[in-house]
Parts: sequence; C-alpha cells; structure tokens
Amino acid sequence: MSKIQCTIFVLILFAIACKTNKQNQILSINEMKMVTADIIRVDEYVLNIENKDSANLLKNKLQYHYEMVYKIHNTNKEQFINSYKFYEKKPELLKALFDSVSVTMQRKTKTYGGAATPKI
Repeated sequence: MSKIQCTIFVLILFAIACKTNKQNQILSINEMKMVTADIIRVDEYVLNIENKDSANLLKNKLQYHYEMVYKIHNTNKEQFINSYKFYEKKPELLKALFDSVSVTMQRKTKTYGGAATPKI
C-alpha cells in the first residue's frame, strides 16, 4: 500500500472513530428519562425542602445533588448536556422524552403518597 493510500485509510478510520465516539456520548431516551426525572426530583427537594439557605448555598446544594444523580446513572454533566442538546434538535424525540418523564413522575407521585420525592 502506498503512503497516500495508507494515510487516507488512517484518516477514514479516525473520522469513523470520532463519529462513533460522539454517538456513544448520547444517552438513550430511557437513560435520559431516568436522569431527567431524578434531576427534577432534586430540584423539587432542594428548592422546597432546603429553601432556607442563600441563593449561593442553594446553587451549591443543587450542584452536589446533580453530581449524585449523574453518579447513580453512570454519566456526567457533559454527557447529560450533550444528550439534551441532541434531543432538543429532534422535537419528536424530545416530546417523547418529556412525555415519558411526565409518566414516570406521576408514578413516583402515586408511589410516595402525593409527593414526587420520598418523605424524609
């Protein structure tokens, strides 16, 4: 194989690897549903239960709890945001995601007797 053919082959492999890696960074709709539902629960908990603190302290608490959600779901903030942006560009998938999150939250509300978060 000539140097030019070899170089072209390597560039094609590199391009495929980059594209595949970017696609792997997108959470599936089911994974997004679970993470988004937990993020909503965190917001509800921190803003309603722990709302006695300053705005700066609330922001820190939200970030802490978000990191716990990402850890539970084996993801991170960057992957979640990239996934959200991906679904934003596909309105039909975004609608399906939010409909699914809504159903999940309604089930959790029934499970916990009227609250989307467990009683502490």
